[in-house]
Amino acid sequence: MYVCGPTVYDLPHLGHGRFSLVFDVLRRYLLFSGFDVHYVSNITDVDDNIIKRAAQERRTEPEVAAEYEARWWEAMDALGVLHPDDSPHATGYIEDMIQLVGDLLEKGVAYETSDGVYLDVGQVDGYLLKPMATDTFIEAVRRALAHGALVAENRNLTTRLERLSQNQALYDPLTGLPNRALLDDRINQALATCRRNHSALAILFIDLDGFKQVNDRHGHGVGDDALRAVARTLTRRLRTTDLLARLGGDEFAVLLPHIDRPSAERVAADLTRVIATCTVDAGDTVLHLSGSVGFTLIDREARDDEQILVEADRAMYAAKRAKALTV
Repeated sequence: MYVCGPTVYDLPHLGHGRFSLVFDVLRRYLLFSGFDVHYVSNITDVDDNIIKRAAQERRTEPEVAAEYEARWWEAMDALGVLHPDDSPHATGYIEDMIQLVGDLLEKGVAYETSDGVYLDVGQVDGYLLKPMATDTFIEAVRRALAHGALVAENRNLTTRLERLSQNQALYDPLTGLPNRALLDDRINQALATCRRNHSALAILFIDLDGFKQVNDRHGHGVGDDALRAVARTLTRRLRTTDLLARLGGDEFAVLLPHIDRPSAERVAADLTRVIATCTVDAGDTVLHLSGSVGFTLIDREARDDEQILVEADRAMYAAKRAKALTV
């Protein structure tokens, strides 16, 4: 499934949100219906508008494109749109496009004007269709809908349920947060952006202190309330572009894109403080929670998401040991 993506020279607008949501719904429906969907949406990272803006702002074209591509993904994340499986960039295919345009001109199916080269659709077999009578058109639509309904009805139910389960499995059922699978996907997306833009990201690893005792002494219901309270508190504290995920048990992770070390240190310290403000009603007492937070800063040299999480986990346990020594 191919959807034409944005030209990254300005902020996303309402029209971008509309088409992104429409195709996201279509993609999810096809997945639910049991289809294998490989979703591709390009990024046009060089064109006249990008060149013009770069000249006006005395920046390079890649700097302009990188800034507004980052803002594009932030907007898509805010809308809850799934990322494409592939996002080819125009700058990676310049020679191929020049060759394709030349071939089209040579074959006589394109023509050149003062402002560019255009496809001559009249030369493409089947592109221009004969007008269809209204009643014939309506009948054709009815047949197509009936056929589609039969196909959908006869599709293997188990496959459809499995597809639905895969989509639902991207989120933790207890807290509603993204889970490890979705976090891995977003880390890989952020790493790709880091390599292109020469930027950095941070991963925070969070572990609640003494959480096993909460479950053992007060029951798993109170423990679940504690996890939900922490999830709500951390979510309110983070930027809309950050991603908070629950990895399992009392472990959380935060993806912080476009950040430097001092800022990541401040966020880690801030989240440690806000976790300490969380309280849970355990019936005859009120529990005060605390947590340990460690982080690792990642640049374009990072190898994979597994390595990143291991490093962040080590940093978290170092913070937990330091806290124990201080106490």
